[in-house]
Amino acid sequence: MARAANPRFLQAWLAALTEGQRFAGYVIWKSGARQWVNEHLEGYRLDEVEWLLYQHVAGGGTLEQVEERREAWMDCKYHFDVRFEIEGTMIYFETVLLRDDPEDPLISIVSVHLV
Repeated sequence: MARAANPRFLQAWLAALTEGQRFAGYVIWKSGARQWVNEHLEGYRLDEVEWLLYQHVAGGGTLEQVEERREAWMDCKYHFDVRFEIEGTMIYFETVLLRDDPEDPLISIVSVHLV
């Protein structure tokens, strides 16, 4: 399983992506992240990218829990980073866990860019 300092956060993060495959409302894409995917990952729908994120982390990839220090984002104590390749290109995803309840999780994908 992937690394995150808090197992509850990891469980909630994965649950949000799992539930997001079946129901709306578990994964929120910020407009800039959505736009980046649409422009740079041609042929991939957002739900497909979400599933790739899930597969990477559930398969042992790192979910890095980072204490938030940026002034503009201080309403969240942490953000969660994932870096992995899609079609040979290393991509960085910054996410925020808005609800850490594994029974009712919510994440936001706030930034996506090349590593």
